[in-house]
Amino acid sequence: MKKRITLQVALLTAMFALSVSTVAPVNGAAFGNDELLDAFDVALTNIIESGDYDTIFEAWFDGEVVLVDDTTTSTATEFPEATKGGTLADILDAGEIVFGSDTAYPPFESIDASGDVVGFDADIAAAIATEFSTAYGITVVGTMQTAEWTPIKENLIAGEYDAILSAMTKTAERALVVDFTRAYYTSSQGILRGTLDSSIIIDDVEDLWNDTTIKVALQQDTTSDLYAQEFFEDYATRVSGFATIDLALAALLAEDVHVVVGDTPVLKFYETDNTGTSELVATFSDENFGLAVRPNTGTAPADAGVIKPVGDSDDDGLPFPFIPLLAAFMAIPLIRRFRKFLCIKI
Repeated sequence: MKKRITLQVALLTAMFALSVSTVAPVNGAAFGNDELLDAFDVALTNIIESGDYDTIFEAWFDGEVVLVDDTTTSTATEFPEATKGGTLADILDAGEIVFGSDTAYPPFESIDASGDVVGFDADIAAAIATEFSTAYGITVVGTMQTAEWTPIKENLIAGEYDAILSAMTKTAERALVVDFTRAYYTSSQGILRGTLDSSIIIDDVEDLWNDTTIKVALQQDTTSDLYAQEFFEDYATRVSGFATIDLALAALLAEDVHVVVGDTPVLKFYETDNTGTSELVATFSDENFGLAVRPNTGTAPADAGVIKPVGDSDDDGLPFPFIPLLAAFMAIPLIRRFRKFLCIKI
């Protein structure tokens, strides 16, 4: 009897090991990014529908919450299984989502006196991590990693972080390189005027087109920059591009330029901090921000294991990994019957 029990335990141990074994990661950036995109979409939907989004919004912005719902029938509504060796599974194994972010962009992201990244995006990151933790039964934290803006997409593709969360406008051009989630913030472009030559009339964006004497500052490679390149025929002679929005605003305060063009919430933040020396005079071009992830560049091995969301089960209703365990129990009588042929002593 003791030997029989020992054999049963050995078989069960082997079957359990097979049921939970994982394949070695082929390339964490090659697949599983579509799963991460779906997980982000579901997390954002939960945050919005629960009211947590409104609470986060009100902590950083004034006025009514306005968020365009740009979801489609293809937007995920349930947390996906995470294929082992893929990006989402790697995040769950590590217990951390690393977000690349231009952390000099208040009120979305900035570094406080303690060296922590704070802002609307940082709070959204924390809320997403909480949703992941609940969905998969694994403690997950969100980390905002400082990233340079101009190469931020290229560095995402290179695997320096899992996703971009940095007030990035969803555009068709960017969507050729990265995949975007549903919108998590609806914004607009704005014009912040300084004190240089107050006699010049600047009431709307058309004034910037028509008066070629108006000097403009903006952050390079932003939607503002793309807009200026498209509509300003004399872009090269009167538009100054800077690596960060801080430098563009410094040029405004130094009276090197007449206006800064940028995201309206950011310009409002600086207007409040520089009362009397700057004024938000116009807004234009509504746009939506989204998280960006890498597109898949490969496929998962056919035998790759998965991490299931909490409560998920196999088709017959038995939660993984109990199916192979049940098979092991059922196989024991057959093994005993044919032990002579199998050369197994019981």
